[in-house]
Amino acid sequence: MEEKKSSLMREIRGPLLSETASPSHKIVAALFDLAVMILASIILLLPALVVFIHALAEPSAWRTFSVFLSMFASGAVIAIVVIAYFLFLPYVSHGQTLGLRFFRMRLVNEEGKNVSFKSLLVRSMTSFLLFIFTCGLYAVMEFFIIICSDSHRSFIDVLSGTYTIDID
Repeated sequence: MEEKKSSLMREIRGPLLSETASPSHKIVAALFDLAVMILASIILLLPALVVFIHALAEPSAWRTFSVFLSMFASGAVIAIVVIAYFLFLPYVSHGQTLGLRFFRMRLVNEEGKNVSFKSLLVRSMTSFLLFIFTCGLYAVMEFFIIICSDSHRSFIDVLSGTYTIDID
């Protein structure tokens, strides 16, 4: 009887519900990845910051334009690095970002196998665009969704068909 109920709940909530990582581990790993991205962004912004300081010291129209150009280029490079971090790193490292690896978790598909490139593309692009268009409010909402939902899956997990599981 109990086994039948367990298999029924697995069908309703998803095949890997009993194996998914805890919400607190998911959130801490996401914060770790956010810290890595902030550090990388600061490093990538250093040349633009030098141009900005130089333009403040000796103002001119050309230096103002160079500040705009260097900030725009830095922002584009940072966007590419962030998307690559959440797309290519999990693809080549079997579903792990640095945060997931550090906290011994990984992304898998609904069958428990390696996540596909298409799922990672949907996951990274959607989360990046939602983060940009909501000025970061999306990330806060995802934390609440992970904590409050029955399956402890985020919107992006459901949309991309991925699960975050603990590894032994």
